[in-house]
Amino acid sequence: MRNHFNPLLTTMILATLILSSCATTHLPAVISSKNGISVTVINGTEAERFEIAKKYCSNFGSFYVPGEPSENGDVRYTMYHSYYCDVRTQVDLTGLQMKFLQMRSFQTSGQNLLKALQEHSGDRNGSCFTSQDHPALSVVDDSENAYRMNCSIGRAWYQHHVEEKGDKTFLRTRINYTSPGKPSHPYNVGGSQMTEAGVYRGFFKEISDQLFIEAVALTPAEMR
Repeated sequence: MRNHFNPLLTTMILATLILSSCATTHLPAVISSKNGISVTVINGTEAERFEIAKKYCSNFGSFYVPGEPSENGDVRYTMYHSYYCDVRTQVDLTGLQMKFLQMRSFQTSGQNLLKALQEHSGDRNGSCFTSQDHPALSVVDDSENAYRMNCSIGRAWYQHHVEEKGDKTFLRTRINYTSPGKPSHPYNVGGSQMTEAGVYRGFFKEISDQLFIEAVALTPAEMR
């Protein structure tokens, strides 16, 4: 029995194998474009694209995550998504829960605590403001012992209320993180108010350390 070579059939088989190979090739997810607060990721699976976007958004800070991907808008392209970076969703708390989370007492004067707050911001390239736009004290409620002051460090905003009661000074601080690309103002902070306990524990620990630092007296020889 004679075997007949059919070049057309051979070509068709090879073409089918090549196309099948290309169709099953898994291209890795990569960033195709980025524009400040948004990033477009192509190829890969949806989960892989999200992980790439998650890593990109973390450049804005540990609290920033990609939001829901935008619609592709074109049925011809199904292997890309665009993501917008924003503050991760916070849990809603009651007013009493927020007060418990945001308030601490310190065994120091209001003046010392306010100075520590200012230095805390200054040491981190931040700044503080009061209602008089002066980095001193802002008296509230016609009291000589209660003050308000806003401080900013990067995208984080701290709204401080300081009040002396007896031998203690109470600090209530609301911490907001603003969305990348959205401007904020010292007197109109905006953004997302944080309700994660770790954010406040870390901040109050830093203020306790700052009070200790400010209390350390250096000799002239140590300041050389």
